[in-house]
Amino acid sequence: KVARKGDDEGFDEDLPMVPVEQAGAMVALEAIGGEMKLDFRDRIVEIDLKGTEMDDKSAVHLAALKDVRSINLSDTKVTDAAMAHLAKLSRLNRLFLYGTEVTDKGLVHLGKLSSLETLCLDETRISDEGMSNLKGLVQLEVLHLRSRLPVSDTSIPVIIRFEKLRELKVEGTKITPEGLERLKRKLPDCRIE
Repeated sequence: KVARKGDDEGFDEDLPMVPVEQAGAMVALEAIGGEMKLDFRDRIVEIDLKGTEMDDKSAVHLAALKDVRSINLSDTKVTDAAMAHLAKLSRLNRLFLYGTEVTDKGLVHLGKLSSLETLCLDETRISDEGMSNLKGLVQLEVLHLRSRLPVSDTSIPVIIRFEKLRELKVEGTKITPEGLERLKRKLPDCRIE
């Protein structure tokens, strides 16, 4: 399903004129249930693959979407291998990986996405060790690390580097009450749950 940004009716009856390098990716990602939004120039800027059959093999198509700003891969079969393809998307600013099998190895690739503003890692398989790979994400405004992640106070020095952070969700992690207080002191403008 394709919609132009700002098109409230969803499917646009006029076939979009996506750039030729994106056309193959668009067809492949639609075939597995992906929904895309286009900008006024018919470039794919958002893609929602949540709950689809998206896997590492299909992730190769994401690398062709050079203008994409937002990708939702939540509840898909992607792993660390797919993250290498995402690292090529320099304009990506929102990434949702809830419920995927991404581990610390995948964060090595995500750490290259310097324009990321929103990163959802809830219910993934990351730990303190992988968090250090994210220290270059200085544009980060929203970070979700909820649910049984072995992220602890050890990751606080990395998290407090995100000076633009305005929303941090860490419930269910191993961050202690003392660690939460430290985060609140160091990030006074951030809503922390």
